[in-house]
Amino acid sequence: MRATFLSALFCIVQSSVALITPANSHVMVPLIEWVERGVKPKSVLASDPPDGSGRTTKLCPWPQTAEYKSGNKDDWESFICV
Repeated sequence: MRATFLSALFCIVQSSVALITPANSHVMVPLIEWVERGVKPKSVLASDPPDGSGRTTKLCPWPQTAEYKSGNKDDWESFICV
């Protein structure tokens, strides 16, 4: 199961970067937590877009997608994975 989730997460990160969403995906800490402590990541933060806007995005494990719930649309915490 871990390999499937990791594979899906990697695909999401690659796809998101290709679509010019925030360029830095903060994947290492959630993956270390998962491997070493068994805590499966529910989402991953992506930040620092090439346009310098400071926008952050939530990356969700496939087949989930980030859906806006409320608040600032440029803040990853304004989205949930569904």
